[in-house]
Amino acid sequence: MNTGETGSGKTSFINLLLGEELLPTAHLSNTHVICEIRHGNHGMYKAIFHCLDGTTQEMEDSSSDKFKEKISAGLQATGDNKKPKYEKVQLFLPVDILEVLLMIFIL
Repeated sequence: MNTGETGSGKTSFINLLLGEELLPTAHLSNTHVICEIRHGNHGMYKAIFHCLDGTTQEMEDSSSDKFKEKISAGLQATGDNKKPKYEKVQLFLPVDILEVLLMIFIL
């Protein structure tokens, strides 16, 4: 589990553990949703966005660069009230360390 103040480097720390910059980073508050990070199928990056209304949206890609582009908007999304658009997002990544480690990234 990784918790901390806004802008304290939680996402950078997770990227360091993963061995590549899969999650978007910024100097100011950047990620607006709880992220659960698990090991996924080899070669595929998958995200399941859990909407506040109880529905889900899924996306996947075989390219880490394209995946990062796609998930950035979702991780940073806020509604009209400036609150997160999603309750949480589950990320399934083909990263070896996740075979023995589950990460939950709380904002």
